[in-house]
This record gives sequence, C-alpha cells and structure tokens, in this order.
Amino acid sequence: MSKTHIIRIENILQSFSDIETSELKTKLFPSDILYINGSVIFKNGHQLAFTEVYDIGIIDKLKYRYQYMNKKQVMVFRYDNAFHHKDIDTYPHHKHTTTRIIACLEPTLYDILLEITQLMHDSG
Repeated sequence: MSKTHIIRIENILQSFSDIETSELKTKLFPSDILYINGSVIFKNGHQLAFTEVYDIGIIDKLKYRYQYMNKKQVMVFRYDNAFHHKDIDTYPHHKHTTTRIIACLEPTLYDILLEITQLMHDSG
C-alpha cells in the first residue's frame, strides 16, 4: 500500500507542467506509519514544501502540511491539520494566509497544485 501512495504522488507531480523540479523522501515505520516529505520548485522560483503522514493499516491520512512560498521564501499560504485554531468550523483543517486563518476541508496535493497553478497564471 505504501508504494501506491508514493506512485500516486509521483504521478500527480509529473502532471503539472509548471513544476521545474521535485523531490520526495519517504519512510515507512514498522508501525505501518508512512511519512512522505516533498519539495517542489516551480519555474517561477516559488516553492511548495509538503508532508503527508499515513497510517497504512487503516489507509488514512493522519497529518498533512502544504506550505507554498514565493521565491524569497516568504509564505504565501499553508494548509495543515495541526490541533490549534479550535474555533474554526472545519477544525482541525484550516488554511493560513499572510493575514488570516480560513476554515477549509482537507485538501489533497492535487488540490494544492491546482490552486498554485491558478495563482501563477492569474498573476501573469
């Protein structure tokens, strides 16, 4: 099952033409916990750093973080499910922008890459 997750992520990354380079680091622990850490550099110099943690035994994403930064390494946005911001309707799922915290459903890597692609194309 862990290879399925890794192949899925590799296929997603390959499907976005705005990506210049990407790197994945994975580790499967004996407790069936799979850590996936990724780094993506876009053609405009922006970067996405992400982490997904799965419990392979129950095929469930336990934790995630998707942080998008501009070429000066300043955060544009970050999605995560850290256990803070309990006042958000979608707790623990939320999005950080430069000015606020926004309620959101759990995104996928594909969702994040679509959002980034749209932002890049909207900004010219």
